[in-house]
Amino acid sequence: MDPQSVKSAEGGPQRGFDAGKKVSGRKRFAAVDVEGNLVDVTVTGADVSDNAGSIALLDSIAAQFPSVRAIWCDQGFEKAFTDHAHRLGLQVVVISRRPGSTGFTVLPRRWVVERFFARIARARRLARDYERTITSAVAMMQIAYSRMMLRRLTRTL
Repeated sequence: MDPQSVKSAEGGPQRGFDAGKKVSGRKRFAAVDVEGNLVDVTVTGADVSDNAGSIALLDSIAAQFPSVRAIWCDQGFEKAFTDHAHRLGLQVVVISRRPGSTGFTVLPRRWVVERFFARIARARRLARDYERTITSAVAMMQIAYSRMMLRRLTRTL
């Protein structure tokens, strides 16, 4: 589970400013499985905190997929997120850097969701957020993911 801030076009009611990334637009929260397949996605204004958006995504995942038992996330998620996950009966595994490490290090399982965002960003429509409504922004992400999976399927046949 991870968020991604993207610049948005001028339209749309739910836009915000992500001060951490200095991006005016929207924030996409995606949850993927261990193979990088999309489980669920939520889109909010960029001014929504990572914890608040992830809690909304977590509620959606828990309602749709009761068999999910563990969530992997990075260090940016705070106690409110982990407490909410424990109330839902989910185990939270926080992926953090090793103490004393300097420079770039590949974190285990962190690259899975980042790879998903990179593959989705290949769709030109998702390089920026051009949608006016949140539901159409979510639909565009699901369509782009479906196209990506169909391409993979046709290559194997």
